[in-house]
Amino acid sequence: CPSVGRVAPQNCADLYILGVQESGTYSVGYPEPFQVSCDMDTDGGGWTVIQRRQDGSVPFDNTWDQYVQGFGNVSGEFWLGLDRLHRLTAQQSHELYISLEDWEGESMFAKYSEFSVRDAESTYTATVSGYSGNATDSITSNYDNGRFNMNNQKFSTKDQDNDNNIYSCAAVNGKGGWWYPPSCGYAMLNGQYLAGCNANCEHAQGIVWKTWRGYRYSLKKVMVMIRPTDYPWCPKPGYSRFNGVCYKHFAGGETYFQARETCASDGGLLAMPRDSATNDFIVGLGNGIHWIGLNDIDTEGRWVFEDGQTLESTGFWGIGEPNNVNNEEDCAAIGYRSCKNGGTVTPEGSGTGLYSCSCPAGWKGKYCEEGLKLYAGKVDLEVISIRFLQFMPKPELVKE
Repeated sequence: CPSVGRVAPQNCADLYILGVQESGTYSVGYPEPFQVSCDMDTDGGGWTVIQRRQDGSVPFDNTWDQYVQGFGNVSGEFWLGLDRLHRLTAQQSHELYISLEDWEGESMFAKYSEFSVRDAESTYTATVSGYSGNATDSITSNYDNGRFNMNNQKFSTKDQDNDNNIYSCAAVNGKGGWWYPPSCGYAMLNGQYLAGCNANCEHAQGIVWKTWRGYRYSLKKVMVMIRPTDYPWCPKPGYSRFNGVCYKHFAGGETYFQARETCASDGGLLAMPRDSATNDFIVGLGNGIHWIGLNDIDTEGRWVFEDGQTLESTGFWGIGEPNNVNNEEDCAAIGYRSCKNGGTVTPEGSGTGLYSCSCPAGWKGKYCEEGLKLYAGKVDLEVISIRFLQFMPKPELVKE
């Protein structure tokens, strides 16, 4: 029994904070402990691995009961179990990290700032949102009115069909259990382990991340991990954590491409703020105007984040922006330029992302105080004195 005043570690993040910082297999949980695989290296460590595919040694075309209880060996290929997933994520909010590797040795990752699994009565419904990474989102796509979105989907297996497709997605696509959306989705990480066919596998039968390699490519390795969102650690000194992502402010004159290269050399990407809270946090790290990971270099007027997601109408442009002066502005920067003295940003409602300032009593004019201006900057000519790095390192597999 634990001593009075001490709490047994409930996950790998607890172990890391207690000083256990080497990847491996450990026992967590109280009063019913169980074995877990911990990744203490990727993105600051503290990850509890919930699924691993690496050699095809464990079949994943299993029954509902097997997926509830878990199967395999945590030192190799395994599925941790839906009951344990619920126990882990019910205690506190979690983030999700998915590491992907193809047969050519290239690695990608997808990270989600929110992930949880409800109880058996809900059929282990998953909640997932907040994508970032370089693999392109295959889990929470809103394409076709959300028919490809895994969020709020029940778990299904080949012998228990809980999806909203006319067929059983688990039985038809790879026979693995998963949170299948109505279309069966873009991600099938528990499909058959198919070696040798690479990009010529049978459609949607293997380990699939469609937005990276397509339906006919079966990946070589996959690792799915979770970690509490209040985990305090960042992988390198000088970073500040916000909503599961680590940021760092750098001073010094840089063009957009120089800033991008600096981020890449440190294992990250230019920051990609997609909501006002993240905008405020990033701008608060330093004064002035700063590059972010957003540009329309490839197609004029089509603004794309560094991870491949489009801006669409999710961001607020400053008044008169983007104006593409002299056809030379292709890269975005942010900085405080509007709504002074307590004014608030008010969307104009035109669908263009434009905003104006609502000023408090006693203030008037175009700008009042503390607001955000997102505007285009020159690709080659303009030098900005501040840049931001959103740390998104390449995934590393657990050391065996």
